[in-house]
Amino acid sequence: FGFIQDLLHKIPTPKIKLHKFFSYIKYAVLVFMVFLLPVLFEETFFCKFCPAGGLTGGIPQVLMNPPLREILGWLYIQKMIVTGLIVVFSILISRFFCRTFCPLGALLGLFNSSSIFHLQLNKIKCVNCKKCSKVCPVGIDPLVNTNSPECIRCLECVNVCKFDALKFKQGVKGKVLKQEVQI
Repeated sequence: FGFIQDLLHKIPTPKIKLHKFFSYIKYAVLVFMVFLLPVLFEETFFCKFCPAGGLTGGIPQVLMNPPLREILGWLYIQKMIVTGLIVVFSILISRFFCRTFCPLGALLGLFNSSSIFHLQLNKIKCVNCKKCSKVCPVGIDPLVNTNSPECIRCLECVNVCKFDALKFKQGVKGKVLKQEVQI
């Protein structure tokens, strides 16, 4: 679904920068819609509105199976409204769903600081050109927060750095397993 959002964002339109506040919504979604509400009501909630399922499963199923069209109800309409809104916002804002509502993104973000895959910044080599910040699809400034919980390890910042100040590293608790990855 992230790949689909990346494709949507390539559509030439004016782009909007997402305020950092919105990145905290996904943690509330994780706590309430994935953990709390299903325990309280013994029913899943997030799956009913997840645009990834609507776009990659719901729409293709309805298109390929005409008999399904006769039994579509309000839940499907709600899911398509949410999916449509996410598609529109993904055109305007890079990785909109992943950055704002995706509980999997929240869960991965919680463990991002202990990942064996990380970025390393050499402040001596860095000339503060800010090219790394400009190419980041999730709006991170690697100079301020090199291994942000929001980082998706796309390595765009590493690729754009002409001064070799940013490196992709693999290691456990400070011990480097592999020095460099050629991209």
